[in-house]
Amino acid sequence: MNNVHTNLRWAVLLVICTLVTLIVLKADKTWAAESDLATEISRLTDAVNRLAELQKERVATSDQNEKIQRLSLAIAYLDYRSKRIEALEREMSSNRNTQERLEDFSRQISRRESALEEDLRNNPQMSQQEALQMRKELEDQKKLITDRIARIDGKLIQLDNEIINLKSQLAPTERYVQSNLEF
Repeated sequence: MNNVHTNLRWAVLLVICTLVTLIVLKADKTWAAESDLATEISRLTDAVNRLAELQKERVATSDQNEKIQRLSLAIAYLDYRSKRIEALEREMSSNRNTQERLEDFSRQISRRESALEEDLRNNPQMSQQEALQMRKELEDQKKLITDRIARIDGKLIQLDNEIINLKSQLAPTERYVQSNLEF
């Protein structure tokens, strides 16, 4: 921008110097020559005005191009981050589905434990050793599932926090794009 103003100042200075030189050289000419000089000065003034207008248009176009580039970058950033958020949301959904299946499986194990207890009461012939072994297997399975559900809960919380963080980072960029887009 400073470079543009400097160039414009030099152009105006050059025109002024040229005019002063023309005035001094033509000062001793007759009245008709002075009329030609006035015409030349008028033409030069028009040319300088047109040059200044063109320079303003070029600066405005340059500013507009810069604005378009910033908007393009902001939109690309929004697109990239939105895709990342969508991927995290899909991962959350997958983890929720896994968690639900594990909870169903945990309920099945609880039902098996209840059925085992019922069998032990109804079938005294089952050996204690065999019953203890079956209980232990069911308890171990249930503990593994409970631990996995807890890890998934932690992962869901982490993903949710990450999504919230990414969305909050997008808010200023979204406001910038909305305020600068011309519909």
